[in-house]
Amino acid sequence: MVKRLSLFILLLWAALAILGGLLPLAPDVIRLEKILHGPDTAEWLGYDDLGRSLLDRLVIGAQTSFLVALWVVTLSLVVGATIGALSGYVGGWIDHLVVRIIDVLLAFPGILLAIALAGILGPGI
Repeated sequence: MVKRLSLFILLLWAALAILGGLLPLAPDVIRLEKILHGPDTAEWLGYDDLGRSLLDRLVIGAQTSFLVALWVVTLSLVVGATIGALSGYVGGWIDHLVVRIIDVLLAFPGILLAIALAGILGPGI
């Protein structure tokens, strides 16, 4: 039962992320009369401390996360497949160089690389 509910929630968020552009969302509209207003039938999640709809903001955030993940996976696939095909086709010293670079990258923990990249790239997406 819990697995089925978890799958339903995951599929619901994925559908909202994909189809959210079709909804009339206004995540940045401030409604001063609705500041910290709780959930009701019109707004399922209520409003934040600035009077913005939490549901609208969550759907826009899900869209952004989904698009960033899609671009990262696509770019990784293209770059990785190109380098792998070139290395496998040419062989020799290029293959050895690619293998050594991958070995160096795999030697560092993933979280350490993520922290270093976050420090280099700065805030924001």
